[in-house]
Amino acid sequence: MEIDSQKEDLFLKNIVFQNDSEFYEKLQKLHKQKLEVKQMHDMCKLSKPFVIEFCGTPRTYRTFTINNLYDFFRKRGFSVTLVEEFTTSKYYKEILRKEFDKMSVADWHMAIMEEDLRELKEAIEAGNDIVLVDRSINDRQVWNYRRYLSGEMLEERYFEAREKYLKFSKELVDFLVIGYADSLTALKRDYHSTLSLEKRSFMSIENLDDYNNSLLKLRGFFNESVRDNFFIDTSFREPRDIAVEIAFKIMDAMKKRYSAEISKNV
Repeated sequence: MEIDSQKEDLFLKNIVFQNDSEFYEKLQKLHKQKLEVKQMHDMCKLSKPFVIEFCGTPRTYRTFTINNLYDFFRKRGFSVTLVEEFTTSKYYKEILRKEFDKMSVADWHMAIMEEDLRELKEAIEAGNDIVLVDRSINDRQVWNYRRYLSGEMLEERYFEAREKYLKFSKELVDFLVIGYADSLTALKRDYHSTLSLEKRSFMSIENLDDYNNSLLKLRGFFNESVRDNFFIDTSFREPRDIAVEIAFKIMDAMKKRYSAEISKNV
C-alpha cells in the first residue's frame, strides 16, 4: 500500500525529526536538489558517468559518506557503481601484496596507481549514471609526493607519473572530495572506533603529519586535476553534517555538468 506523500512528510517532520527540525530542513533542501538533478538526467544522458573520487586524511568519515551517497542516489533511481579502496581489498591483500612486496617502494606505489586506474576505467565502462570511488588516482598522487619528498622516488619519475595521471584524472574524474582532519583527531577517531589498543602501523602522528603535509601542498594541483573539488576540514564536525555538506557540493557540480550538456543539445 502506497503512503500518501503529504502524510509521510508530516510523519517525518513531526515524529521522526521532532527534535531535529533544523537538520530535517537541510535534508528537504538536499532532496529538492536531487529531484532537480534527476529531472535534468532524464532530459539528457551524459557522455560518461559522473565520477566522484574521495581522498584525504584517514578517519574523515569517508566510508560513511560514500555509503550514504550510494543510497541517496539509488533511492531516486540513479544507477550507481561503487569502487572500494584498492589497498583494502581482498584481491590486493591476499594475491597482489606478495608480488608488490618484492618491488621497491616507488615501483610498489606506481603498481597500485595502475591498478587504481584499471578499476576506475572498468567502473566507467560499466555505463552507470554515477561512480563513487574510494581513494583512486588523485589520492595516489599524495602518496607519490610523500615518496618523492622522502627520497624514495626520483624527481624525474615523480613528475613523469604526476603528468601522466593528471591527464587521466582530467578525462575521467568529475568531482574530488578532499577530506582533512588534524593528525591527533584522526588518531583519536581510529582508536575510538576499534577494539585494539596496539600501536598502529600507519596511524601514527608522524605518518599522519607526513600525509597531511603532502595533501595540503597538493591542493593547488587538485584544482588542475579535476573539474571541481571540495576540501572539507572534518576535525570538529559530526559525520552526518559532513555528509550533507558534501552532498550539496556534489549536487551543485552535477547540475552544472547537466546544464552544460543540455545547452549543447538545444
